[in-house]
Amino acid sequence: MNLENVSVSLKLENVRLGVYKMKERIITAVVLIAVLLGSVFLGPIAVQALVSLFLAVGAYEVYRTRRTKVAPIVLIPYVLFVLGAMLIPESLYVVYVSAILLVFFIMAVVFKWYTLDELSFSFLMIVMLVTTAVAFKRLLEIDMVVLIYPMIAAFGADTCAFFGGKMFGKTKLIPRLSPNKTVEGAIAGYVGGVILSFVFAYFVVQAHIDLIPLVVASLLMPILSQLGDLSFSLVKRRYDIKDFGHIFPGHGGVLDRIDSLVFAILTLNIVLSVLVG
Repeated sequence: MNLENVSVSLKLENVRLGVYKMKERIITAVVLIAVLLGSVFLGPIAVQALVSLFLAVGAYEVYRTRRTKVAPIVLIPYVLFVLGAMLIPESLYVVYVSAILLVFFIMAVVFKWYTLDELSFSFLMIVMLVTTAVAFKRLLEIDMVVLIYPMIAAFGADTCAFFGGKMFGKTKLIPRLSPNKTVEGAIAGYVGGVILSFVFAYFVVQAHIDLIPLVVASLLMPILSQLGDLSFSLVKRRYDIKDFGHIFPGHGGVLDRIDSLVFAILTLNIVLSVLVG
């Protein structure tokens, strides 16, 4: 077998592997969407229960990332703080984050293995999940369909970026964080995310939120959701892990799946806080 045949064989194998991974990702996505729609059909309590489960698994993945450096006891405050965020009123957010800060510093004083580096990492990640939970609750209080809005922006941008990158990708975006992402894919993701999210907002969400905040949110969420993906990649590169978990075939863990969605939800909450109040 000559080198040309070897090269062709390798390319075909890469294509087959890519198709298999994409098929796996699509099946997982369909199952997740079905579960989400089922919870929406059952009502707000079911949606809150599902999100609480995801966030609790996310808190476990924060521990899992550093499990060789910290003791399992940290899971108790991690999970309790994340779940508690689904119960507190938004007015107590600052008090709640202050409590997290105090507890984590006390842990650093009591446990020698809970260093300032571990404190910084866990505080950043847990507060991010807590803030997402608080923002999620606000959106849920408006209407359940509002929750779908940032999902369309994030997952729409992700899907369009994937296919745009496959078809047109040439220029690497930020290879030190994500070697497969391209500038062309990011542009396709942004344009697709803007169009998909705005169409949904115009015909569905506008019944609950004025048009101007929706225009601003639709312009911001697709690009910030992609930056969310890259931000989580930054964490994974820092701690030399491929995925935060393995609960979703083809997608990794909960944090791998919601990285872009977290930033989309936070962005929408910021826009509503500034433009709506």
